[in-house]
Amino acid sequence: MSKEIYTATAAAAVGSFDKGRGQEETARAEEERQDSNANITRLVEQLLQAQPARNSSRLLVQQGNKMLPLAYDDIAFISSENKLTYITTHDDKRYIKNRSLDELEALLPRETFFRINRQFIVHIGAVGSILLQQSGKLKVYLKSLPAISKEEGRDTFVSRERFSDFKAWLGK
Repeated sequence: MSKEIYTATAAAAVGSFDKGRGQEETARAEEERQDSNANITRLVEQLLQAQPARNSSRLLVQQGNKMLPLAYDDIAFISSENKLTYITTHDDKRYIKNRSLDELEALLPRETFFRINRQFIVHIGAVGSILLQQSGKLKVYLKSLPAISKEEGRDTFVSRERFSDFKAWLGK
């Protein structure tokens, strides 16, 4: 075989190999783009589900490996303890929620929930009585859950900054 024919045959083979390889790479890149788009769509859907609408009437809470919808009216209070957020119901069930008190405060209706201090958000239906302490602080006692006010190192005092807003909230 002459050198020119060999070179022409080799060039043609390389050209067809490169075209085939280029088409494979293009197809693979398109497949990866579609997978990536599908992943982005899934993530957006998960984020939308994780962010309930402001006008929602319930929160999703986790119990073991199950997710349960919990009606706002079933929530007695929400507390923060050791960097965890707990939702406690009127019937004394307790759930962990993977959101901060700040995030939950922004989601909950202000007519029925009030952040009394850095550790507690209370439902208006859970407020049993309020005691004005000699120090000028307000101590909140919750209905059917008096033990919460006696927990070690935890008090249900209304912070001074929220004192007047709390009284106005109760008076609505």
